[in-house]
Amino acid sequence: MFQCALGAQDGRVALAFHGANPGETHVAHGSSTPGAASVPMRRLDDVLAEEGIHAIDYLKIDVEGFEFPVLQGAMGILGSSPRVAVQTEMQERHAARYGHGLDGIGRLLALAGFRPHRIAPDGTPHRLEGAARGEVVWLRDA
Repeated sequence: MFQCALGAQDGRVALAFHGANPGETHVAHGSSTPGAASVPMRRLDDVLAEEGIHAIDYLKIDVEGFEFPVLQGAMGILGSSPRVAVQTEMQERHAARYGHGLDGIGRLLALAGFRPHRIAPDGTPHRLEGAARGEVVWLRDA
């Protein structure tokens, strides 16, 4: 386990903790946010390369709207992992917190060859047409 946030570049970032719901913990807009803690931020590409990991099969990103910067820092590993599945939890209100919408996240993944899908109860992926919202699994065409 690595004790750091993931983002587009190395640095430091403030995490705001939600006492009643730890799942709402998110990157804050500054260290002046009450209850925020400063933590190191790294690029996923760099973390995995240091561990000798050059390809992955699955990546789940549930970062309360910070998906775009996390993906920016993961484009290398996604590019070297042709069969990777990327799972995101997409909510417009969270993405708007950082000045980008869900469509921007979708465009970034589409440029890397991914298409949005829902997974049926039997495990079958079904391609989404239109806006990708909620739980989405991003797959490349076979």
